[in-house]
Amino acid sequence: MRSFEGLLTAVYQYQIRDGWTLQPNLQYIIHPGGGATSPCSAMPGKALHNATVLGLRTTLKF
Repeated sequence: MRSFEGLLTAVYQYQIRDGWTLQPNLQYIIHPGGGATSPCSAMPGKALHNATVLGLRTTLKF
């Protein structure tokens, strides 16, 4: 039975120079899929692990 999925996000935008920004992104996913199981797991029926996702975006304007 599935229940909840939680997401914590941290984002900040840095201005490197005029017209150039850098934006790191950190996400932590708690109880992914609300308790979904992995179809590729060696142990069927075992819930997915929590996950950490890192991202980076850059923007150039000229």
